[in-house]
Amino acid sequence: MVNTGMVQALRTSDNLFDGSYTVTSVTVTIASALALYNAFELVLLIATTFRRFNTLYFWSLCVATLGVAFYTFGLMVLYFEFTNQLVGLTVRVCSWPAMVTGQSLVLYSRLGVVLGPGYEKLLRTLKWVIIVDAVVNHGGTIILTFGSYYLSPSPEWIEAYNIQHKIQRTCFTIQECVLSGLYIWRALHILRTSAAVRGRRQTILLMWQLIAINLVILGLDIFVLVEEFAALHAVKQAVKAMTYAIKLKLEFAVLGRLVEVTNGGRANAEPVIVDTKPNGLAELKNPISAKRTSWSRHSLMMMGHRKTNDDIEKCAPNPHTESVSTLVRNDGLNPGIVVQAPPDCSHLAVTNDEQRRRRSREEDLYSGMCRDLAG
Repeated sequence: MVNTGMVQALRTSDNLFDGSYTVTSVTVTIASALALYNAFELVLLIATTFRRFNTLYFWSLCVATLGVAFYTFGLMVLYFEFTNQLVGLTVRVCSWPAMVTGQSLVLYSRLGVVLGPGYEKLLRTLKWVIIVDAVVNHGGTIILTFGSYYLSPSPEWIEAYNIQHKIQRTCFTIQECVLSGLYIWRALHILRTSAAVRGRRQTILLMWQLIAINLVILGLDIFVLVEEFAALHAVKQAVKAMTYAIKLKLEFAVLGRLVEVTNGGRANAEPVIVDTKPNGLAELKNPISAKRTSWSRHSLMMMGHRKTNDDIEKCAPNPHTESVSTLVRNDGLNPGIVVQAPPDCSHLAVTNDEQRRRRSREEDLYSGMCRDLAG
């Protein structure tokens, strides 16, 4: 049986709709409407954009979007008392993990690309942090929520629920800030490594846009955390749903921009092949090595090995000189001119095609993944 004392307390504190249009009721209505609208639009965009459905990125977007929609629906049933309180409470509580942890999985699935090889241990650690955080915090919140509503009036249950709700909100905010912070860190690294390539200004501009959007997402996370400690229960639930919908919309806007950029202006570029690992993360694979080797001074200098200028001058061919070196030898057998073998430059060997692939891998890791996901 529902805790009538708690329901009455919610009604008198303006956390349930009493028939009058106050600031609280208008705020809840507008925030809920925006959350539902964005969720419905995201469902349509996901259904018409993606061509591959076997990736963690796709499914986490779907789960998070549906979580926003059902969470908002349950909230409206509770606030406006459309039907039995148990219906709205069950829908809201069960969709809360999908909305929150789904958002974290969206952020996590991108890290598999921007981090690249060598960060497998970090990815595994983040995966288990998300799992443990979800089990501990969602599990505790669900138990305390139903206990507060359906056990006999007990201030201990309500107090425990309020404390646990703030703790789990803080944990999820820190988790999402870490995921977004790692993404920004790697995006800045890609920007630094590609700054010398002047012909890819569009990609560099895009990376700055990604950083800006992730900073906005960080700001929204902090806003939700502050609002958790300040606002009324009904207001913070509605604003929370709207905020998560906006964050997902920003994520999808980034995806659309990346697809637009990577599909245009790259007809002559070396293709970037992206495969999907068993855990659903996208993984970049090297294209087949070029059969034709073309030497240039630029390709030698871009190798990154610590070689002297003399080595580069000796190995780089000069079109204004003979293709082979000559020596005068007097060994009694064939005095005169003999051909000297060219210097061994295998330690500096690199092709233009290999350099182009390296630049593509450094600059378009995330772009390649999104182009592959969206077809």
